[in-house]
Amino acid sequence: MENKKVMEKVFKLFGAEVIQRDLHFYILQGVVNHKASASLTPSRHLLIKEIANQVNDLMDCLNIPKHALYAPIAADYVKFNSQPNFGEVVGAKM
Repeated sequence: MENKKVMEKVFKLFGAEVIQRDLHFYILQGVVNHKASASLTPSRHLLIKEIANQVNDLMDCLNIPKHALYAPIAADYVKFNSQPNFGEVVGAKM
């Protein structure tokens, strides 16, 4: 997928997230109708699925270091939640 199309989807996803966050306001103002609000979540999920393949490239272009993306709970959530985690960062393996 070419970069322009990926970035268009990233911007659409960002817009959908902003609208979702304040959906009640947009509905009350008459900017978003019921049909559009009902399709918002499926549209967001579709955009996420389409962008997911490029997530590493997107993180690289934003110059986010790999260690900053690490979440200890992602490795084994059962083990993680079976003991005190002290804010997730103590003992984190990078």
